[in-house]
Amino acid sequence: MTGDVHTAVTLPSPGAAHAEPVEPTIRIGRYVLLGPLGRGGMGVVHLARDEMLDRHVAVKLLHRRGTPGLQARLLQEAQALARLSHPNVVAIYEAGEHDGRVFLAMERIVGDTLRAWRCGRARGLVEVLEVALQAARGLAAAHDAGLVHRDVKPDNIMIGDDGRVRVMDFGLARAARSRAEEDDAATEPGRSPAPLTAIGAVVGTPGYMAPEQERGAAVDASSDIFSFCVVLYELLTGVRPPEDRATMRALLVRRRAPRWLVALVVRGLHDDPAARWPTMHALIAALEAALRPAVLRAMLRVATVALLLVASWVAAWQAQVVIGQHQRSRFDAEVRRIESAVQQRMTAYVQVLRGGLGLFQVAGEGDADRWVRYVSTLQLGERYPGFKSLSFAAAVAPAELPGFIRRIRTGPLPAGLGDPRLIRQFTVRSPVKTGSAPPIHSPIIFVAPMVRENERVLGVDMMQEPGRRAAMERAAEVDAAVLSPRVNLAGQGDLKAGFIAYLGVRREGVLLGWLTAAFRADDFMRGLLGEGPPALEFEVYDGTTPGAAAMLYSTAGIADDGMPLPLADAAPLLEHVGAVELPGRSWTLRYRAPPGFSPRTDRLAPWLIVISGLFAAVLFHVMSRPGARLSSLRE
Repeated sequence: MTGDVHTAVTLPSPGAAHAEPVEPTIRIGRYVLLGPLGRGGMGVVHLARDEMLDRHVAVKLLHRRGTPGLQARLLQEAQALARLSHPNVVAIYEAGEHDGRVFLAMERIVGDTLRAWRCGRARGLVEVLEVALQAARGLAAAHDAGLVHRDVKPDNIMIGDDGRVRVMDFGLARAARSRAEEDDAATEPGRSPAPLTAIGAVVGTPGYMAPEQERGAAVDASSDIFSFCVVLYELLTGVRPPEDRATMRALLVRRRAPRWLVALVVRGLHDDPAARWPTMHALIAALEAALRPAVLRAMLRVATVALLLVASWVAAWQAQVVIGQHQRSRFDAEVRRIESAVQQRMTAYVQVLRGGLGLFQVAGEGDADRWVRYVSTLQLGERYPGFKSLSFAAAVAPAELPGFIRRIRTGPLPAGLGDPRLIRQFTVRSPVKTGSAPPIHSPIIFVAPMVRENERVLGVDMMQEPGRRAAMERAAEVDAAVLSPRVNLAGQGDLKAGFIAYLGVRREGVLLGWLTAAFRADDFMRGLLGEGPPALEFEVYDGTTPGAAAMLYSTAGIADDGMPLPLADAAPLLEHVGAVELPGRSWTLRYRAPPGFSPRTDRLAPWLIVISGLFAAVLFHVMSRPGARLSSLRE
């Protein structure tokens, strides 16, 4: 069955040898031939343009062969094909005769032959059978119209780029007829043309012809069924079926074809036409009935894969939501911790300030030495980080200021004072340039710890700076601690952003002055947060309106001029703006999550879920296939 069978039809005929290519300028009716697309034993296929409908078509121009009666028969078959309309049969637009040669105008199919399609890549069983079913439906439609193909093979089945299968070249290989039939037709004028399935010369392609077709016996639909099963066998195994039926079955089984499909194909390849499938419709029905569960399984497999993918995406989304909520919860908890720590620390520091009131309420202006001893017992650097200094500013009316200055200059020097001139040449000076005298003066006369940078504040009249004056007046009015606005405090060679807490001192209702606590904001916050990097990035602003002039602290650090650096521009995952109410002042804190706030496991978890779902879907798809992956063998 696989041996080469040479016939007069499959070899080049004498008539074909003299056929010349058609020039591109030839016109056949409304068709202008543009150039050849392919050549065959029966003629040449040209690309042509249909001028009436302005479209490209394929025109097959047959060689001149045989008697006029044979040409008439070819035209009759072509006209019969033109009347056949089916989505799986190549559409014939027109059939006619030009210059003694039969031509067919057909739809132009952009795609591959079944042979090229099979060799392109590995094909699944369902994919192969769906293509085969389309070709079978096309053949069944031809049989219903009284036509027999007689040359079913992979090269005569096209798969368009749209996925639709078309069967081509119906009956055209039947151009030659036996001499006896031609003589009979010539000697019987009243005889009608022979039916399209009548006995003729050996036509077809070796390896695909039915046994009766090879013998030159009568061919009918069962011959096409045999050829179709040869094509199907080749699609499943990569080779044409052998003669031995046992070997034929074994090769199908070895290629893991289902048992029902083995029986279906082997029945169609029976030598006896009566033992084959009675009609192409019967074969199609059997194929569809057996394929339906496979299609349902394939659909279920696709649905399961899609469900796994969707489930993984949903799980990843839910994980992202949960992780986001957890991160927000951690973020909010850290915000609350920082704000609570600021308030608690400030409350504790105000209590330290209040602890010094007794020194002044008993002894008037107090005693500098006792004040220094009191501050030293507090161990500010170890127990209260952030304190720059504790001081006392006396309340002095303008008229009393000269006498006040003489008394300070002639009084005892505080213990530990490094520069006696600060007392012996004591002067009252303003921390800022001002053009008007305050209603009351507040020169600093005590300060501790007595270090060089703190000694420089002796004699500073804070009442002469409007912001500090407002805080001092408010503290004297409410008899409670009040914070100043942001101020620049002297440091070791530079200025640093800070603030001052004021507490009025009264004795028997008379305002004696103010206890003051100066804080560098950077030291205050670092003492509060500890030495390690903070969990959040944040900035602290004095007041309710953030701005560079109001910035007290930033986790970005301090610039060369001693002022806090703003945070770099970024699009944070989480951010928040909060407010902290402090004694007589509000601070605004602007937070954002740093890049490392979210652990790597949290960032990777949704992607790991997606990848796991994808892996599970691929694994399920591969493992659930019923052994139907067929090799794309090449001849």
